[in-house]
Amino acid sequence: MEYFNRDQAFPARGVFSGLPVQAIPTKRKTKEWFKATMDSLELIGLKQLDENQKFKDFYRMMEGKLSFMELKDVIPYLKDVQSIRDNVNIPSFLRHYDIIGTIVNAFVGWLGNLSDKYNVVGLDESEVNQYSATKENLLHNYIKEELDRRVRQELLNRGLDPDYNNFASEEEKQAYAQQIQEVKASMTPPEIENFMNTKWKTAEVIWGSHTLEADRGRFYMDEIDTENFIDYLLTGRCFRNYHVGYDYYKPERWSPLNTFYSKTLDSKYPQYGDYIGRVHYYTANDIIVRWGHLLTAKDKQKLIGGADNFNGTYNNGDNGSYVSLSKSASVGMLYQNKVIPWKGYNDYASIKAYEDYYGIPAGTYTGYDSNGNEYHRTRFMPNLEHGNYYNRAQSLSDEHVRSDLYQVTESYWVSPAQVYVITYQTETGLVTTEMVTDELLQDFLQENGIKKITRTMSKGMENPEINTYFVDYVPQVRYGVKISGGALAQDNLYLDGEPIDHQIKGDSNIYDFVLPVAGYIGTSMANRIQPYQIFYNFSINQINNILEKEIGKFFLGDINLVPSEYKDLGEDVADIWANLLDVAKSVGALTLDTSSQNTKGGVPFNQFAVYDLSQTEQLKTRMELAEWSRMKCFEMVGITPQVINGPNRYETATGVQQGVTASMLQTQIYFDNFGYFKKRALDLHLAVAQQCQEEGKDISVMYTKSDLTRAFLSIGTDGLSLRHLGVQALSNSKKRDELEKFKTFMLQLNTAGGDIYDLASIFTSDSMVELIQNARNTRAYNERQMQQQQQNQMQLNQQQIQAEAAEKDKQRQHELALEDKKGQYRILQEKIQAAGRAADAKSDATSLNFLASVSDQTVRQADIESNERIEDKKIENDSKLHDDEMRMKMEELKLKSKELAQRAREDATKRYVAEINKN
Repeated sequence: MEYFNRDQAFPARGVFSGLPVQAIPTKRKTKEWFKATMDSLELIGLKQLDENQKFKDFYRMMEGKLSFMELKDVIPYLKDVQSIRDNVNIPSFLRHYDIIGTIVNAFVGWLGNLSDKYNVVGLDESEVNQYSATKENLLHNYIKEELDRRVRQELLNRGLDPDYNNFASEEEKQAYAQQIQEVKASMTPPEIENFMNTKWKTAEVIWGSHTLEADRGRFYMDEIDTENFIDYLLTGRCFRNYHVGYDYYKPERWSPLNTFYSKTLDSKYPQYGDYIGRVHYYTANDIIVRWGHLLTAKDKQKLIGGADNFNGTYNNGDNGSYVSLSKSASVGMLYQNKVIPWKGYNDYASIKAYEDYYGIPAGTYTGYDSNGNEYHRTRFMPNLEHGNYYNRAQSLSDEHVRSDLYQVTESYWVSPAQVYVITYQTETGLVTTEMVTDELLQDFLQENGIKKITRTMSKGMENPEINTYFVDYVPQVRYGVKISGGALAQDNLYLDGEPIDHQIKGDSNIYDFVLPVAGYIGTSMANRIQPYQIFYNFSINQINNILEKEIGKFFLGDINLVPSEYKDLGEDVADIWANLLDVAKSVGALTLDTSSQNTKGGVPFNQFAVYDLSQTEQLKTRMELAEWSRMKCFEMVGITPQVINGPNRYETATGVQQGVTASMLQTQIYFDNFGYFKKRALDLHLAVAQQCQEEGKDISVMYTKSDLTRAFLSIGTDGLSLRHLGVQALSNSKKRDELEKFKTFMLQLNTAGGDIYDLASIFTSDSMVELIQNARNTRAYNERQMQQQQQNQMQLNQQQIQAEAAEKDKQRQHELALEDKKGQYRILQEKIQAAGRAADAKSDATSLNFLASVSDQTVRQADIESNERIEDKKIENDSKLHDDEMRMKMEELKLKSKELAQRAREDATKRYVAEINKN
């Protein structure tokens, strides 16, 4: 049975195009069918490999090498040298003066600052259900704990008594209870609402975030991003495959040079096309590492080579190659020496020549009708002139590569799977509709009396008929590998060919599919620059050519006038003039001999002069053209002079900023396009990682995050399987600009309050939500600090007022005690005086004087005692007052110390912010 390649890209005069028939029952997808499919994909890949050679020149330019496309106008015979560049060298007198590489390196440098930030989100119904359940549990627990304190108080404030039970009727009671419930429902705590809207994530989404974080370091994703971005800038294309091995998966970059895809009008994202793959070249060990689990021991022996009985080798020549003297499969060095590409090629070429001459098809095409029945049609032989076994590895690199590499074609393609949609009644009487594969036994259909009908999927699901089934085809992604060349000779190896385990669905779970190779097809930035890059190289190389031919200044004179004693100082005129110039330089004078004896009777030449044949004007013109070409290169991609050269002394800071902003706006499209590719690539990354982790092909759940903290992830496979996780951009070009402006605004206002931790949170925030939350936390902290300071100040003031009041009270008490003592003294004096007046009138003077002295002594003693008590009290009061003043001063010193510490932190923060803004 023969399967032919039906790609219209090959000039077979048929009306067919594409791969061998795919919409056939599974049992008819045999090994021969798989081999024919891989042969077809290989031919498509080889043709696109030849077409993609034009992109190789852009990589040469970036590496500082002169490209072949730059020479097609200068050296016409090198016009189509890309396809045969093996051992072809560019003339050494021509050089490449790079602009494209400079621009690409600048864009790569901007990539880290201008690329979007991403976050994992749930996109399926399970995400919504888990969100609602979590929120309800939090609210329930919160209300249960705070019901008596907050809800009851709020109800009372609104005039609703929860304990009121004096109702006239049952209806009034229910209405009152409903009113209370409505008030309770409206009292959702803002903390919970804020948490659910900002920080809450399901376990699966947390897994996705941690997986991307872990894989970024594990697979060196930054390096892959850089390589993909360079591919996009140079070719307008970039590809990232998610390879699944025996016990691992990994993302890898596919080069645009050897990647092929289904070219349609809407091929912007090739993962949504019918097929995608690449033609690459591997050593035997590389193949075993990558697909060893699909190879038998005999297959590996064929690939690696080796003799059953090794008897030694002999040198086959000066080129270092060796040939085994015994039976060996190591003939990798010899296969390229075949004159014909495969066995039977001569017969094929004769038949093809016959078809070309007579216009009559000589081949037979095998196909299947809608019922799966086989039919045959005549067709033209396919064009196989691309040669499956020619080693094109050298065309992919300017460096010498091994000639014994194997050509490996690996590809994903969509092969619709036949399914039965059956509606039947179970033994319990339940009517159910199921979609099963076409491998369902016919006995089941006959035993249950299920008959076949013709329906579309929509009609069949809307109005199912009991005990009926209809046939449909749904997309299914398959993966295959073809290994040819090397020691295999004509025994090509075909690996896998089965549906992949990680079937990735798109928007529709039935008909939408995604191939596991993320890609982007756009416009090459290098292609826009290329004409001016070529013109720039042409101008600079012309400058070099002019400089090589330039004569410069020279002296013109008559050699016959040279004195005879100098004529014998050199072997030729150049030596003679060199000696003359040395004399002139050392002596400062040069004599001439015009005598007839010296001139031998000749007529003297009197036009002595210095002539200047410099090519200044031509050089200046070429330099202006070169500078114009260079500026046009930058202009074509939107890079302004302010970005290239920086500010000059005649330009204001505003003008520089406007120029830089204008450049960013014009170049943003390249970063946006790459961001679109990267988002879809990360979607595929999560889909493949889910399947691999569920099947145990990836067990890396503990890793070190970017901030050097450890993270451990544990999640059951039941919750992980079939989850539709996606990646969304936290900040695109517009949001990123707003985010950076808001960060700068927060730093300028010193919102963080001098706390280094808060500053770090601001710098590491990737979204506006995080910044707002940070600002909210900082504001709450500042408010608490301000309230604490106000409370301390109020307490200090209160203590001061109390101390002053106590001092005044003590003063008043002292004055009252003093007046009381004075009153007592006056009373005592009156008593003494009264006693004296009441004494005997006949008392003599001596008695009276004694009485007076006793009275005076008593009063003085009372005054002394009173003064002592007053002094003691005053000392005691002064001591207490001094202690109070010392305490107040200590409190003031503590407050001032806190203020100084706060100012020191603020000054440190301002200096840090100033350094950041300056840098």
